[in-house]
Amino acid sequence: MKRTLREVLSLSLVLTAGTVAAQAPADSESRRPGLVRVGPPAALEMKRARSTGIDLRTLSNEPEKDPVAPVSLAGGLPQIAAATATGPSTAAPATLSNFPGLDFANWGSRRPPDPVGDVGPNYYIQAVNSAIGIYRKSDSVRVAAFTFDAFMSQGSFGNLCDSDNLGHPVVLYDSFEDRWVITDFAFRFDASFNILDPPGAFQCFAVSRTGDPVSGGWNFYSLQITDAVNDYPKLGIWPDGIYMSANMYGFKAGGGFEGPRVWALNKAQMYAGEPTIRVVSFNAPVGEFSLLPANARLPTGTPPPGTPNYFGVVWQYAWAVSIYKFHVDWVRPSLSTFTGPFLAAALPAWLNPPVTATARGGNNNTTIVARLMMQNQYTNLGGVESLWNVHTVGHPTAAGVAALRWYQATVTGGTVGAASAQAATYAPDTTHRYVPSLAVDRAGNMAIGYSASSATLFPAVRYVGRLATDAPNTLPQAEASLVEGTGSQTAGSNWGAYSAMTIDPDGCTFWYTNEYYMATGGDWQTRIGSFAYPACTPQVSGALQGNVTSAAGGAPIPGATLTVGSRTTTTDGAGFYQFPDLPSGTYPSLAASAPGYGSSSFTSVAVAEGAGTSKDFPLGAAPTSGCLLETSPADFQTGVPTNVDLTASSGDAILLKPSSVDQRNTTLSTSAFGITATKWGGQTFTAGLTGRLTRVDLILFCVNCTGSFPNLTLSLRATSGNLPVGTDIASATIPGLNSAAGRLFPVTFNSPPMVTAGTVYALVIRPVADPSVGIYALTQSATSVYASGQAVWSGNGGGAWTAPLTGGQTTDAGFKTYVRTGFAALGDFVSSAKDGNPGTGFTTSWSTLSWSATIPAETSLQFQVAASNSAAGPFRFVGPDGTAATFFNTSGASLSQFNGNRYLEYKAYLSTTDGTMTPTLNDVAVCYTDTTPPVVSP
Repeated sequence: MKRTLREVLSLSLVLTAGTVAAQAPADSESRRPGLVRVGPPAALEMKRARSTGIDLRTLSNEPEKDPVAPVSLAGGLPQIAAATATGPSTAAPATLSNFPGLDFANWGSRRPPDPVGDVGPNYYIQAVNSAIGIYRKSDSVRVAAFTFDAFMSQGSFGNLCDSDNLGHPVVLYDSFEDRWVITDFAFRFDASFNILDPPGAFQCFAVSRTGDPVSGGWNFYSLQITDAVNDYPKLGIWPDGIYMSANMYGFKAGGGFEGPRVWALNKAQMYAGEPTIRVVSFNAPVGEFSLLPANARLPTGTPPPGTPNYFGVVWQYAWAVSIYKFHVDWVRPSLSTFTGPFLAAALPAWLNPPVTATARGGNNNTTIVARLMMQNQYTNLGGVESLWNVHTVGHPTAAGVAALRWYQATVTGGTVGAASAQAATYAPDTTHRYVPSLAVDRAGNMAIGYSASSATLFPAVRYVGRLATDAPNTLPQAEASLVEGTGSQTAGSNWGAYSAMTIDPDGCTFWYTNEYYMATGGDWQTRIGSFAYPACTPQVSGALQGNVTSAAGGAPIPGATLTVGSRTTTTDGAGFYQFPDLPSGTYPSLAASAPGYGSSSFTSVAVAEGAGTSKDFPLGAAPTSGCLLETSPADFQTGVPTNVDLTASSGDAILLKPSSVDQRNTTLSTSAFGITATKWGGQTFTAGLTGRLTRVDLILFCVNCTGSFPNLTLSLRATSGNLPVGTDIASATIPGLNSAAGRLFPVTFNSPPMVTAGTVYALVIRPVADPSVGIYALTQSATSVYASGQAVWSGNGGGAWTAPLTGGQTTDAGFKTYVRTGFAALGDFVSSAKDGNPGTGFTTSWSTLSWSATIPAETSLQFQVAASNSAAGPFRFVGPDGTAATFFNTSGASLSQFNGNRYLEYKAYLSTTDGTMTPTLNDVAVCYTDTTPPVVSP
């Protein structure tokens, strides 16, 4: 039986019967927590499964049935009154389209549907759990519908993406590139509802090969995740990539929350159908939950070159939107960064909403507490860059009623405004409003769609909005209905985990999808509709054109390639190119290249509405011979390392010294030890590995904390009789925290201490001083769940220790230990593609592969090489005899077998049989000459 991922970890922990509730910080300094630079990044690769030109109308339209109701995760958040927007004063726009979407009876495989969708020039694509429908905009006709399994199996992945798609779908239209992205996750359960590992979890991707999603073909990719499962994935389109976030949980049934993770996917490679895709990933701060990447659209403004993607979250602070910056460097992935939080204050703070909302004649509906809802919309209007967000909160005056909270945070020039430009709660009456989504049009008008219900109202799909000219912090464009439900759900209480408001490529038309019921029971329906404000003028297309010439002499260059993202064209015999009928707006880049010439590009290319925009390119001649060197950190960082470290020894490549999780406990109750400057907590553990203890994670929170938040000290001590003894072996600092919900807080030792397998150690945690109001707390289990240690407590500052009993049993704290045992046994490094770039009538002759290295005894270093006439490959690595069974072992090796190929890559294999030693690769040189082919006499 297929099941959606359970969100099971109760993170709102309490000391006794008291509630967890933090006040908004009173001083301005505390509103700006210390920024963190998370890292290092993980440089990954994603392999293409298959590209297919299948017409989706031919896919099977047989739905799959297996209804399951997932459990929603509630958050523990402050109860502080928030400002309410003024009531409506202007009539809402009527719908332009309004038609049924997919339904449970025919297409639903579980409850809730999690409806989502996006809109392109000709089609609207909707997805639910777990099916897809494609609708023609002109007449609202559904031209194709199929299950995720039927669709993804066209990729022939050879993994669970072919057969076990489980939902949480996302659909995005990339208006910069005229491409579609559809994704969901896949994994399997055993009989006890543990997620099977291997194979672990997969995020399954399909990206369209053209702007036509019906018959234009698709490229399929999958990202395998083997250390945790990626729940609640969310994606955003950005000029330089597709960005994704997920909440990570353990694979075991009831597996604990392990923190959020973020990814950047190289969309240019995905759209081109390249066989190998670069991916960069970070583990985000464990104190956060449900990060939401920014989503940009051509008609509402392009981020300036180099702008990082912005991830928003409201988990830790009810008085601000927290924003993290993800900058990806595709040339040197190891230089990518993830930093934050930058807080955009939105005072006063908001109320925690009810977990469920009442609905007439049926079950209550979950409201999805404390998560920004898709999308985190980016706009760049009149030079003002903003992030627009919305989520469910509590009604400021009517207890137990759900309302909507929306924000406009400014991020102009990469600087996050200290205060939100707008922030207000929409609660015009006591009707519940929940699961919202918003979008902004090219004129700056905003619309929010949502579910509405009450004891006298069946769940309805409604929308409300504001014009750019309306007074700040108001929604005066009156509430309107997309559809009024005529029934409520009785098969569980889980409502959709999100809905979707999007903006049309015309820049003005809003499209919205959400769920409702026509009859009380278990058969949900979905609705799709559109509307527009008269104050917005639709976008008009333009053209982009110009000439490509030789910089030396100005001769035209025929056959030069021009690229605007994934759009390409070539110059004619006169060196002229044109992109006709191009949607107007600012495109991230326009590039020109030609064989035998260097490439050139423009950034931020503005295509005028209804007119032609000219950009000319003079190209310089490329070198006809040379040696392509890698001698510095910047050189090596253009490649892809696997278990290879490019930073520990500057300018060199060595085997990585990884740290792995050794001991852990994440099985916890809703109680904890209070810890103060004199009352300390701790946990003993038995080391399973011998090596350096590099990191410890503890699950902590702060009860009713306000004012100052002193740092905490975590130390390692020896034990006797399973209790701490002696002084600190090593110690580290955890920055002060005010999170009212239990989180894994990581601490890294600057000088990692040695631990020995089989020896019992103690982790000791205490604050350097107490919070001005409230108390720090260390989580604990309800029973003894970790057999190799126990939770411990001292009431006199570590002078004496005990192991308190609960029901006659010891308990355990929430913790993880990470041990580094030495260099990895194996690692490899794949270089970037080396380009011979021969001119017309020339071919590339590759001469030698040379390197310098230090190779101690018990270690080895060897190479293989691959070549192709396409920068995208495929690259098949081989040795001197042309097979994968041999290796280049001598510097200066001949590369003549690769002659005639324009591109070449090398792969260095590093290994050791002694974990204390590693080979060191200092530099590599690949040499070539471009020559004209010899004339062969008849």
